[in-house]
Amino acid sequence: MYEYKATYISNYDGDTINFFVDLGFGIHYKLKVRLSRIDTQELRSKDKVLKSEAYESKNRVRELLSTANTIILKTNKDRKGKYGRYIAEVLFDGNNLSDLLLNEGLAEKY
Repeated sequence: MYEYKATYISNYDGDTINFFVDLGFGIHYKLKVRLSRIDTQELRSKDKVLKSEAYESKNRVRELLSTANTIILKTNKDRKGKYGRYIAEVLFDGNNLSDLLLNEGLAEKY
């Protein structure tokens, strides 16, 4: 596993997040990340209940990461998923974002 310090930029939904990743030597890289092990509802859903759940998870992720003091991305061999996003565990202030979303009922195991 590789670990990187990161700064939150934004998130598309509950499991797709944009970060500035600190590569060292003053080099930062903008990176789109897919949360490992979980899936959240899609914003594009035509079902009003599912769409509402999607916005709830999106807003919760924004709330948590925009106020985080420390964010660490852990990747497994820096592999990408089928949509070109890096797959990572996101740790913030001693919490695992995937686990937290699962525990709060805002995500399902993937």
